[in-house]
Amino acid sequence: MPRPKKHSESAETVGFTPRLVLASILLFFVALGLSTLFVTHNENDEQIYLTLADKVSKNFTDYTLQGTPLLAQLPQGTYNQPIFLRPPLFAYLLALLGFFQGRVLLPLISGLGALWITFFIGKKLGLPPSTALNACLLLSVCPILLFASTRILIDALLALLVSVTLLLFLTAQERSSAILFILAGVVFGLAILTKETAVLIVPVLLYVTFRRTDEPLKTLLYFSFPAVLVCSPWFYYFHKLTGTFIKGSEITEENLKLPFVDMMVHRPWYFYFVQIVSLSPVYAFGYFEIAERLKKNETLTEAVWVVSYFVPLTIFGLLGQGYQTRYVLPAIPGLALLTANGLRRRANWATITAIFLLAYALWAAVLNSLLFRPGDLFWPFEFLVEFARKSV
Repeated sequence: MPRPKKHSESAETVGFTPRLVLASILLFFVALGLSTLFVTHNENDEQIYLTLADKVSKNFTDYTLQGTPLLAQLPQGTYNQPIFLRPPLFAYLLALLGFFQGRVLLPLISGLGALWITFFIGKKLGLPPSTALNACLLLSVCPILLFASTRILIDALLALLVSVTLLLFLTAQERSSAILFILAGVVFGLAILTKETAVLIVPVLLYVTFRRTDEPLKTLLYFSFPAVLVCSPWFYYFHKLTGTFIKGSEITEENLKLPFVDMMVHRPWYFYFVQIVSLSPVYAFGYFEIAERLKKNETLTEAVWVVSYFVPLTIFGLLGQGYQTRYVLPAIPGLALLTANGLRRRANWATITAIFLLAYALWAAVLNSLLFRPGDLFWPFEFLVEFARKSV
């Protein structure tokens, strides 16, 4: 990891060396992710989005699984609907990228973008460039980001749009720019059109608004009006066809007979908090950083970012809707920034420890994303246990 200087670097411009390091990190991530070109994408969710992309590429309004062979393999209460239950942006982007391997590259490009944007968010939050680079390094071997970037799933695109929303919002505050607040609202609307959980970034936006802005209501008006304008037609149309504005997956007794669904629903309530550090233990320094900031009464922007996703999605799981690791991906850049700053505060032993922990995270990332390709991310040693069972 690049070592921070002892004096404050928050006012530094991005010079040649930071740009070179950032470019190297991005290239490393691309090198890992390009292996997705050589594997099959046959998981249920991947097949769902590929099927939808095929349908809307032929008929722009045919955003439904009805009339497809795939529908017979899926829970009818959830998927046998006149319109697909999730917002449509991802499927339409896949349709636009229907040329050779273009659809596979959309998640990878989105993950790469989220990684790149994280550096600039760190700088806007006053972190030294070296610390922001460390956060990018953490993300480049993050099992969750690589998993989402090598699957034809919505999560990497969602993480990118949420991160861009926050960056534009912070930049708009810095420049007192109504245009940038409006642009942030447009991007936020697109994030909601990717997945409704984009709204979980709102507590972060409110936190920085009331902490930094002299005219918070005016700021929020500039932001919210274009966001509503962008996403409201979808919700109106969805309500017109289904009678409800949002429809979640139905977890029935029949669904629970499937081992993966049963496991997803019956995971422990603390799943996200523990699962993240079991996949990448270096993130434990991020948890310590939250405690440190509370103790010293420092800014909590990144902490609010993490909590705004972890807590509501934990409650969502407790309500019987299940836990999947990738659901919290939009908050992982915030956790990476917290982790990098937590390491900056500590002595050299923390950096040495972090190097070994990053190697572990890379191992977990390769196992989950590039070799075994399970339906969700799992603790690396679970693969060894499963391999031993099959070998007996």
